[in-house]
Amino acid sequence: MSFGKELKKKNVFVILGGTGDLMQNKIAPSLFHLFSNNVKDSFGNDFIIGCGRSEYTDETYRDLLKAGIEKKLNIKDNNEKESFLEKVFYSQGDLSDDSFYKNLYENIYKIVGQKENLNIIFYFSIHPKLFDTVIPKIKSAGEGDVDKTNNIKLIIEKPFGKDEASAEALNNLILQNFEDENIFRVEHYLAKSFLQSMRDFRKENLELENILNKSNIEEVKVYLLETLDVDTRGTFYDDLGVIRDVMQNHLLQILALVLGDLDLSEKDSKIKFFKENFDFEDKDISDIKTFQYEGYKNIKGVRENSRTETAAILSSHLQSEKYKDIKLGLVAGKAIKESKKSLEIIFKENVLYEEKQISKIVFDIILGKVILYFTKNNLDNFVEEFVLDPNVSHQYVVEYAKIFAAASSGSQDVSASFEEIKYMWRYIDTFIKVKEEENILPEVYKKGFDFI
Repeated sequence: MSFGKELKKKNVFVILGGTGDLMQNKIAPSLFHLFSNNVKDSFGNDFIIGCGRSEYTDETYRDLLKAGIEKKLNIKDNNEKESFLEKVFYSQGDLSDDSFYKNLYENIYKIVGQKENLNIIFYFSIHPKLFDTVIPKIKSAGEGDVDKTNNIKLIIEKPFGKDEASAEALNNLILQNFEDENIFRVEHYLAKSFLQSMRDFRKENLELENILNKSNIEEVKVYLLETLDVDTRGTFYDDLGVIRDVMQNHLLQILALVLGDLDLSEKDSKIKFFKENFDFEDKDISDIKTFQYEGYKNIKGVRENSRTETAAILSSHLQSEKYKDIKLGLVAGKAIKESKKSLEIIFKENVLYEEKQISKIVFDIILGKVILYFTKNNLDNFVEEFVLDPNVSHQYVVEYAKIFAAASSGSQDVSASFEEIKYMWRYIDTFIKVKEEENILPEVYKKGFDFI
């Protein structure tokens, strides 16, 4: 498994919010995965520093991460695990305190044993409300002390901002302090092998590609349904809701990868797709439905009178010349009966592919397959499958490993450009505006509801 270019500089991965669930369940297992795979020879000279307000020693912090790695990857006795944990350290402090950052840089130089030729990579596993404080302090604390051979890089997860205006403000703040090439606005769905294989699959199946247009397609639906609930993410989630948390990013990225122009680069293709299909006004919305699962308001950090949606259906039409008037449905939710992560293309009647009547294509992310459904006598009676990703286990671990490897090497392959983010927000903001103006309240559903 390849994670990108060889990691030449020494990397120091600084995890802000390093004691949270994300660190234990995804980041630490992913960094271990990176360490134990084909880049371990160069990664062996790299270091991880978790940051937080809680009291840990290096040893007790390693124990915390060790438990997460063992649980997530189902490993116990493993020499590589112990070697990996020797590279893990902890830095305690308050992110609003200038002295924390000065001490952090000094700690980095002491641990690594040098002050030059470093990639110091900050991963933001903190509430977005802290960004305005943290970003300038990272820059100012290192000014005049950080060697010119060092790179300070920032990894910021989706959602980037809360709407187009806040995304623009955040982007401006970052660019006032750092070069754009060192900013990684990561979108972990772009690290999924299935989606990374999508454009190649489409290029290899041009006969199929030729029927993907407004003459043949009736409707496109994109799903991201999860059995998991909000769990301990109450404070974070209640400020967002499912529309901002996954529909603005994951669902729209999937859509553009499947339907974007193959003659352009991947990023240019997505930007073109968003521009042409999401030049959007209130009148272009077909329907908005929002839902909230029973018991959501009892979660710590959730407001007592919360109207935040945990599931939603957004309906509109595509607008480009190629796809004009094709119905588009975005469906996402938590605490649903059955997980479903896919894009479905439903065809009009009598559309032929390889001289057979095709009714539907399902791009199934969970199975790592593209499934074609064919019709005879008005019945779906046989399918054809293409396996794009046979290794679907530990997906999050592999995806986050790719994110860290990409930031280390400087690759933007698993990051969204700000232009993409801007157009995605512009589309979603229209729905949110109408939802708020029309006072659309979420319907209550029981956990395990069959949403499909």
